[in-house]
Amino acid sequence: MEARQCPSCHAINILDSRYCASCGLTLPEDTLIFISESVLNGLSGSKNAEGSSREQDKSASLTQDISSDLYQMLKERIQELSNELKNTQGEVINLRSRLSTFERRYGNLSILSDGFLRRSFNIWWHTFIAQLIISGVIYLVIILGAVLIGYLSAA
Repeated sequence: MEARQCPSCHAINILDSRYCASCGLTLPEDTLIFISESVLNGLSGSKNAEGSSREQDKSASLTQDISSDLYQMLKERIQELSNELKNTQGEVINLRSRLSTFERRYGNLSILSDGFLRRSFNIWWHTFIAQLIISGVIYLVIILGAVLIGYLSAA
């Protein structure tokens, strides 16, 4: 008989299982193992009809336990995801509030526009103005230095 063994907790799962009934890990396809009939029959104690009935009862009980464990695990995971969603929504609200504060403080900056060309040309314009200011200061220093040198050499 074939079954699947979990690589993490080594629990034995039924063949059709996609997830481990014990730890919830996704079972890879290569986890097939072979279980002898004597091992399965050893659980019930005999091979007669009464034994197979007990085996079916144990199997049904095991399936029910697995289902309830899986249900509990899924319920906890849904709660975790729900809390994470609430935290993320709170962060979004906080960021929107900060953005509106930024827009009120600095107005509508064209650098932040949605259009690529408008944003590109506005960045170029800001860079051009910054270069003019810097070069103006440098030329002023050069002119003042030349005037000072001319004044000192004339004296």
